Amino acid sequence: MVFRAFHVFVDTSVLVKIIYAITLYHKVSVSKRPPRILGMLENGILTIYTDNAVINELKDTALPNLLSNVNRTEHGWPNIKPDIMILYCIDELNYLVSRNYIRIAEEDRSLEKQRRALGNRPTRRVCWRDGLIDDILSRVPPEMVPFEDISIISSLLYAYDLLATVPRRALSGITKGKLVFITDDNKLKQFVETYLTCNNCPCREKIITLSYKDFKDKLLKSFLGAQ
Repeated sequence: MVFRAFHVFVDTSVLVKIIYAITLYHKVSVSKRPPRILGMLENGILTIYTDNAVINELKDTALPNLLSNVNRTEHGWPNIKPDIMILYCIDELNYLVSRNYIRIAEEDRSLEKQRRALGNRPTRRVCWRDGLIDDILSRVPPEMVPFEDISIISSLLYAYDLLATVPRRALSGITKGKLVFITDDNKLKQFVETYLTCNNCPCREKIITLSYKDFKDKLLKSFLGAQ
């Protein structure tokens, strides 16, 4: 049985939900069915890329915010303190990173060949180019994109060039010309769709934005269709 491999880039709003769901399964609800996305990660069907800004925001802000608002009783951990649950989630994140299920685009060793190509041959760059971010931000109202999201946007462009446009020998890029960006941050999603995929941008029709729910629905349909 052969499955298509998916390579996606996620922001904090999505990664925190993935980490929380997997942590609940491993640490709290071990008798329940594992999250489908965990099986896809473990079987190489899905690889998640992100950047250090997302990882730091997840640890410092997103996890505490999520765990302070969820229904702990409904989720099966009424007697576990939130600070302990945060540690569980961070341990789960570190494990997923150690297994290469979640990869930091700027640090992923498997992309070293592509990284050297981008560094040595600027002509291979489509989105991750000198001045592109500055040019985009100069046209964007300041309230459209928070300062802390700028590094995520830059990393998204870098991940696109690493995964989609840099060939291995005579082959096409890993994602064959497109990169799916998963986010539930409506402001960030609007920014990407308005300023990174517009007619004047080299990323037009190359970076595809989806909500986490829409992505899971598409992933499930592709998974079931491959069986």
